[in-house]
Amino acid sequence: MPWYHGQRIDLNTETAALALDVVAATLFGRPLPDGFASTVHHALPTVVTGLGLRAYGPAAALLDRWPGRERRRYRSALADIHAVVDSLIEADPNTPALTRLSTDADHAQLHDDVTSLLIGGSHTSGAAAAWTFILLARHPSIRRRVHDEVDRTIGDRPVKATDLPALDLTGRVVRETLRLYPPIWLFPRHTAEETELGGHRIPPGAQIFYSPYALHRDPRWYHAPDTFDPDRWNPEQHPAPPRGAYLPFAAGVHGCPGGDFALAELTLLTAAVARRWHLDPVPGSRPRPVAAATLGPTPVTMTITERPNA
Repeated sequence: MPWYHGQRIDLNTETAALALDVVAATLFGRPLPDGFASTVHHALPTVVTGLGLRAYGPAAALLDRWPGRERRRYRSALADIHAVVDSLIEADPNTPALTRLSTDADHAQLHDDVTSLLIGGSHTSGAAAAWTFILLARHPSIRRRVHDEVDRTIGDRPVKATDLPALDLTGRVVRETLRLYPPIWLFPRHTAEETELGGHRIPPGAQIFYSPYALHRDPRWYHAPDTFDPDRWNPEQHPAPPRGAYLPFAAGVHGCPGGDFALAELTLLTAAVARRWHLDPVPGSRPRPVAAATLGPTPVTMTITERPNA
C-alpha cells in the first residue's frame, strides 16, 4: 500500500512486508502476488515462533511429537508456506536466482532452499529494518546526516544497487543497528568433540548457545557499547573490532549465506525510505526488544512525514 503524508503505520508490519517483497523479487523477479503475499504474512509469525520454540525451548524434542494446538498451528502455517513456494517455483522455474539455486540440486533441495530464504530472509531483515528506523528517529542528528548523504548520492531518482559504495554512512547505520539488535540474538550449536570453555568441560554432542546480543555489548570490544554510534565503523576514526566480536550472521560453516545480501538490502531500503520520508514514533511510544525467534521491537506506531522538496 502506498504511503502518504501524515499516515500512521504499524512499523513491524510495514518493514516485514518490504523485506518479503525484496526477497521475493530477488528469487522470482517480482513481489509476491497478493493472494500469496497475504498467505505468507499470515503464516510467518506462527512459523517463526514455532521455529524459535524448537531451537531454544527446553522441551523442543517433544513439540513435534506431542499432539496439541501449537503443533497443529505450526504445521498448518508451514504447509501454507510450502504450498506457496511450490506454486511459485512451478510458475517460473527459470528466473536467474532459481536457476543458480537449482544447479546440482533436486526439486526437494531447491524447495527447501527457497523456503529457508523466504522465511529467514524476510523476518530477520524486517526486524532489523524496524530497529533502524527507530534508532534514526531517536538520533535526529544522525538521521539528518543520512538524509544529506542520500540527497547527494541519489537526489530525486530511485535508489539503485550501484549506489551502495556511495552510501557509506547509511551502511554504517545498518551495521550499528545489527550490532545493537542482531535479529538472531541466540544461536544454538552442538560440540563436535570434548572441549573446554571458560574453565568448564563440555562433553561431545552437548548443545550450547552463544548470544551475539551479549557479545556486541561487551565493553572489552566496544567503547560505550550501549550507545548508537555508526561512526565506530569508520576505519579512519576507530579500529575494527577483533575477529569474532561482531557476529550478526553467525560465522564459520554455519554462518548465514545471506549476510552480504542482507547488508545491501537494508542499506538500500534505508536509503529509499530516507530519500522521501521521516518516520517518527507516536508520542508515548517506547519500543522494547522482544527476545523471541528474532529480536524485533514491540509493536510501534510510526507517523510518516514527507520530507520538504522530496
